[in-house]
Amino acid sequence: MADDLSRIPTFTALPSKAGSEWYILVSWHDGRVPEHIPGFQSEDDARAWILKESANWLQKRGGTLP
Repeated sequence: MADDLSRIPTFTALPSKAGSEWYILVSWHDGRVPEHIPGFQSEDDARAWILKESANWLQKRGGTLP
């Protein structure tokens, strides 16, 4: 089971250092390089994407959320 959990990333909404956009940082716990998903106009937009779209995004990469 620990191996299964290591394939579940953490999704974090963060402000861009340049400009007023937000992005999502995808942190993998199995050693993969973190990924950035850019292009959100606000923290609320980024958090809404995490709630509504992250499972689909992850499934396209061969993983699932619990």
